[in-house]
Amino acid sequence: MDIRIKAAHRAYDDDLISINSLSALYQSVDFSSKQFDDPEKTLSQIDNNELIMAYYYQLANIQIFPDERLDVILRYFDFAKKSGLENIAYAITEQIIETFTPSAENSKIGIEIAFANIANKNFDDALKWLNLYEINNAKDKKIEYAKFLIDLNQNDNLDTVINYLSDSNLNFERIVFNDHYLFQRDDFVKYEDYNIVMRTNVTSHVELSKAVIPNMIENGWGKIVFITSIWGSLGTRNRAVYCMSKFALHGLALSLADEYGKDGISVNCVAPGFINIDETSNPGRGKERNDFLSSKIPVNRMGQPEEIGKTVKWLISKDSDYISGQVIVVDGGFQNSGSRGEAF
Repeated sequence: MDIRIKAAHRAYDDDLISINSLSALYQSVDFSSKQFDDPEKTLSQIDNNELIMAYYYQLANIQIFPDERLDVILRYFDFAKKSGLENIAYAITEQIIETFTPSAENSKIGIEIAFANIANKNFDDALKWLNLYEINNAKDKKIEYAKFLIDLNQNDNLDTVINYLSDSNLNFERIVFNDHYLFQRDDFVKYEDYNIVMRTNVTSHVELSKAVIPNMIENGWGKIVFITSIWGSLGTRNRAVYCMSKFALHGLALSLADEYGKDGISVNCVAPGFINIDETSNPGRGKERNDFLSSKIPVNRMGQPEEIGKTVKWLISKDSDYISGQVIVVDGGFQNSGSRGEAF
C-alpha cells in the first residue's frame, strides 16, 4: 500500500489524479480501531512517510471535538512539512480546515491555517486568519511572507516580488532563479511573443538580482544560481527567441560573477538538458517520444528533476565556494554528442 500511495503522490503532483482520488486511497488503508486509541504508539511503529500521511488524515477525520481535530491537523502539517509533502496535506484537509472558525482562542495557530488556505487559493480566508494572528504576533516575519504570497497570487506580477524583496528585512544569502517561458516552437519571422519571453526569461532575473545583490554586498557573502538550459549554449532551429533569452542569462551570470566576486558573491548557472517532467516528456506523444529522446542522449535516458536539485544544492553550499561564473550542464552528455542535431 505504501508503494501505491507514493505513486499516487507523484501522480497528484503531476496533475494526473485529483485530490479526491488521493483522499480515497488514504481512506482505504486498513488501520484498526486499536491503532487509533493510541496515536503516539501507532506513529512510532509506522516506518514510512506514506502510511503516516494516510494515518494522520484518517485520524483527523474521526475526531469529534474541534480542539482535538485542530491539534491533529497541526501535527499533520508539521510532519508533512518535514517530509516535503505539505502541499498534499494542505489540499487534502481543505474541507476540514473550512470547519474551523477564526476566533481569539484560535489566534495562536492562525499563521498555520493561513498558509494552508493560501496553498488552496482561499485567499479571503487566509487573510482572516492572518489578521487574527497578527494581533498578538505583529513581529513574526512569517506574516509578511504570507501577505506577499497572497499579493503575488492575486496580482501575479514581477513588481510584487521586487517590492517585497527590496522592502523586506530579509537577509539574502542564497538565491535560485527558476522562472522561464515555455520551450515552444516558433517561426522566427512570425513570432509575436518576443517581449513575453524576454521579460520572463531575462528581465525578471535582472530586476530580481538588482533587488537582492545590495543585501549580499552588505553581508559580504552570497550565492546566486540561474536555472537556464542547454539551449543557452547551443541554439536550435525554430526556437531562436527562447535560445536567445537563455544565451542572455549566461552572459548576465558571467558578468555578475566578474563584477561582484570581490564582494564575496558567486553567480552560476545550471543548464538542464532533457528532464523527465511534463513539458519535456511530452505526454501527447508519450513513451515513444521519451524513448526517442533517450536514444539521442549518451547515458541513454532522460534526467530526473532531483538531479537538477542536487546540482543546485551543491552550488549554494559552502562546498562550491570557489566556483563562480560557470555554466554547469546537466544533460547526460547530450550537448557534446554527435546526435544532438537529430533530437528535433
